[in-house]
Amino acid sequence: MIRNLFVTVFFLTTLVGCTPVLPRTQTQSPSVLPSTLPRTPTIVSPIATVHPVSGGVFERCVTVSSQPGDFHLTGIVPIRPFNHTASLEVSLLNLEDGTSISLMEEYITIWDAHVSPDRKTLAFTGLNRATSKWELVLADTAGKRQIVAWSDDERFYFQGWLNNHQLVVRQSSVYIIVDPYQNLQEKLNPAEFPDFDTYNERQFFVAFDPLLEKAIYKYGDSILLDLNTMKILARIQDGYDRIPIVAWLPSGERAAVVGTLNIKEKSFFPPDEIFIVERDGQVEQLTHLYEIFGRGFEIDHLSWSPDGTKIAFGGSISDRSDESIVTVVDVLSGKMLNYCALNIFGDNSSLHISAPVWSPDGKQFLVEHLYQGGSSVLWVVDANENVAFIIAENQSPIGWTTAP
Repeated sequence: MIRNLFVTVFFLTTLVGCTPVLPRTQTQSPSVLPSTLPRTPTIVSPIATVHPVSGGVFERCVTVSSQPGDFHLTGIVPIRPFNHTASLEVSLLNLEDGTSISLMEEYITIWDAHVSPDRKTLAFTGLNRATSKWELVLADTAGKRQIVAWSDDERFYFQGWLNNHQLVVRQSSVYIIVDPYQNLQEKLNPAEFPDFDTYNERQFFVAFDPLLEKAIYKYGDSILLDLNTMKILARIQDGYDRIPIVAWLPSGERAAVVGTLNIKEKSFFPPDEIFIVERDGQVEQLTHLYEIFGRGFEIDHLSWSPDGTKIAFGGSISDRSDESIVTVVDVLSGKMLNYCALNIFGDNSSLHISAPVWSPDGKQFLVEHLYQGGSSVLWVVDANENVAFIIAENQSPIGWTTAP
C-alpha cells in the first residue's frame, strides 16, 4: 500500500477499561468458521514449488484450505473485528473446537488488548460499568479475570507488555511502568530524553526493552538510548514521519528496527530495510530488499518468532503498492521466504493489517488476507508444510496464547 507519510499514531486513539466479572458461557461467533465443516481441505490456490525470486528471496506460496484437515491446531487466539474504528469486540477463539468466548457482554466498551510474552495472560482496557473507571485488566486464556492492573478516572493509553510481569501505560506525556503483581510503579518522562521530539505527536512513542535499560524512539532517525547513562548509543536512518517500527526480543538482547536507505534515484520513496540493533549500539542491516528487487520496499510491520531466529514482516514493493506480501527472514543467514499472502487493497490503501502473529511453538503464524472491497479472512500459515487454513472472517488477531 502507498505509505501515508503522516501516519496516525495508534496510541492517540481513546483506550478504555473493563468490568468486574467476565462471561463464562461459550458462544459460536458468527464471524468464526464453524468447526463442523468437512475436514477435507478445499484448495483455493495451488501450491507452488519453492524457487528463488531474485537474489536471496525464495517464493513459498501456500495451499489455502477452508479447514485444517489432518492438522491439529491448538491454543487460543484473541480476535477483534477487522479494521474496527470504534470499541473492540474482543473474543477468545479456541482453535481446537472452534468455539469462542466474548469479553464484551459485561463491558461498556473494550479498546486495546495485548498478550503477554509467555502467552499465558491477556491484558485489555475497558470501561467498568459499575465504577465508570478506566481499567487495565489481566485475564487468563479462558477469559477469567485475574487482577486489575490499573484504574483511574482519567483516560490512559495501554502500550503493551514490557515483560511477563510489567506493563506500560501512558498518561498525558508520562510513561508508567506498572507491576501489578508487586503493586509497583515507575514513571519515565520522554521529555527528559536527549533528542526527543516532544512537539511531533506522530513520533511521541517509546519502545522500551524488556529489562527497562534501553529505549528506542524517533527524532527524525530512530534512536537507541541507554536509560542508565542517558547516552544515545545508535541512530538508524528513517526518512519517514512515523512512529518507529520496532520489535524487541523478549530477552532484551536485541531489537529489529525498520529504517531507510539513501539511494541515487530521487523518484523513489526511501526504501525500507530491517536492521538488527544490539544492546551495545551495534547496528547491522539484515535485509537487502532494494538490492534484490531493484525497487523500493515498504515495510508496515514485523514480529519475532518465539525462538528469536526468524522475523516475519509485511509490506509491498513500491510499484505494486496495492498488494502486501508476507515474508519471513532468517536472522542468521538472511535467507527470506515469501509466502505469497497477498492483500489486494485497491482503493482501501489506508486499511491497517496486523503484524503476523506466531504460534507459541513457532511452527505456524497468523496473517490477515484482505480482499479488494475491504473484506478479509484470517489465515493460520504452517511454515513447514506450505499450507494455510482459514479460521475466521473479517477478524484481526490480537495474539496467540496457550490453551487454558
